[in-house]
Amino acid sequence: MVRRIGALWRKIVGVRRHGAADDVAATLERKSALLDAVMDTTDVMLAYLDREFSFVWVNHAYAGGCRMTPAELVGKNHFALYPHTDNEVIFRRVRDTGEPAFFKDKPFAFPDQPERGTTYWDWSLSPHRDGSGRTIGLVLSLRETTPYVMAQRSSRENAERMRLFIENAPAGIAMFDRQMRYLAVSKRFMEDFGIATDIVGRSHYDVFPEIPERWRAYHRRGLAGEALECEEDRFARADGRVHWGRWKIRPWHDDAGKVGGIVLFTEDITARKDTEAALVASKAEAERANEAKSRFLGSISHDLRQPIFAISLYIDTLRSRLPPGDTLLTNLKDCVGGLGAMLSNLLDLSKLDAGVVAPAVRDFDADELLAKVFAAHEPLARIKGLQLRARRFGRRGCTDPALFQRILHNLVANAVRYTNRGGVLVVPRYRDGRSWVEVWDTGIGIPHDKTDEIFEEFRQLDNDERNAEKGVGLGLAIVARTAALLGLQIRVASRVGRGSMFAVELPLTPA
Repeated sequence: MVRRIGALWRKIVGVRRHGAADDVAATLERKSALLDAVMDTTDVMLAYLDREFSFVWVNHAYAGGCRMTPAELVGKNHFALYPHTDNEVIFRRVRDTGEPAFFKDKPFAFPDQPERGTTYWDWSLSPHRDGSGRTIGLVLSLRETTPYVMAQRSSRENAERMRLFIENAPAGIAMFDRQMRYLAVSKRFMEDFGIATDIVGRSHYDVFPEIPERWRAYHRRGLAGEALECEEDRFARADGRVHWGRWKIRPWHDDAGKVGGIVLFTEDITARKDTEAALVASKAEAERANEAKSRFLGSISHDLRQPIFAISLYIDTLRSRLPPGDTLLTNLKDCVGGLGAMLSNLLDLSKLDAGVVAPAVRDFDADELLAKVFAAHEPLARIKGLQLRARRFGRRGCTDPALFQRILHNLVANAVRYTNRGGVLVVPRYRDGRSWVEVWDTGIGIPHDKTDEIFEEFRQLDNDERNAEKGVGLGLAIVARTAALLGLQIRVASRVGRGSMFAVELPLTPA
């Protein structure tokens, strides 16, 4: 090949081998050999063609791209091997005008290599002129850019897919470059922040000039590669609106692995925060109303207790002066007693609501406490013909005895009130490692779906037999509030027409 290049070169420059010319020819041949060696070490595809576009010389990179050897290519016509009308026009123009041509990522399909598909090339075509300026050959230089073109195409396709995903995602998403310019933004983001015009390409800080400095600092940290998030953040808009959001910042990386920008994920929680604020305000209003109710109940209970006590004394005085068997004052005494009990319940409920009741936990005799409760309810049970019985505990309880007595008092009163035949039985029971006091009755019972409602204050079930009895619906409410104050559990079991069972937990002192 060196000899061929040397011969070509001598033909071109017209060197004759005689005398001093022989030294020049030798020097040229050495330089030609050096040039040949250099051109074969580069990965740039190089070829020299004559005026008719036949290969005169090619380097190994060019021949390898054609899947031939240099010797197989030399002497063959370029367009006989690779016919291409547009390229042939370019070659002729360069040859005829002497103006070089340059192309970037020019597509080409090898007819003898269909499996490669369309390839892409950066190539240049330069004329080689003789001493008179006439073009005697062409130098073709090529470098394949197919991998780069495909990578760029893939990157553009990925970017387009990302843009479509972000725009149509059912969430607030915005993608920024390193200058915080919008690359893509979701429709939900636009809606949440009330943006009506296209903002892609604009600066985030131009769109939202009121962004606080702390957010700008978050953006800088994200661009430095940090991932950040916040569950609740307040954003005061320039127009006076307040926007509450939950957000995340995640950096995204380019093909070189460097941070190319950040992606901002946002969720508008303004409605939720407004609802929470309304609930807080409503709760505060309800607490104020409850406090007012408690003060009213406490006040009226205290105000009525004294006259009721006085009326009760007058009745006792008058009864001693009337003949035996007169029932008028007895019935009046019962009415006044019921009114007094109701006022006591009102006072107890107001104290519980006001939070002024402080438990004093100590141990006590459970059987003695139950005897006191029974003594208060035996007269009414005897009048109604009911049996009132209890099984002995034989153990000491450990809680506030006064408050626990109030619970048992109301449970037994409730059982006696709504039982017209049979009786009431109080039983100690041990279940699931706990001790309980169970109050059983043979009364009218409670519908299964109403067992939760009966502990609400002033709640009366819609039942003719139940409504015929006295009561304003405070006893079981006091039971539930007092048990909660002591940290005790309540259980209920009942069947309509078959009676009820109320159980309250009773902590015991260690045996």
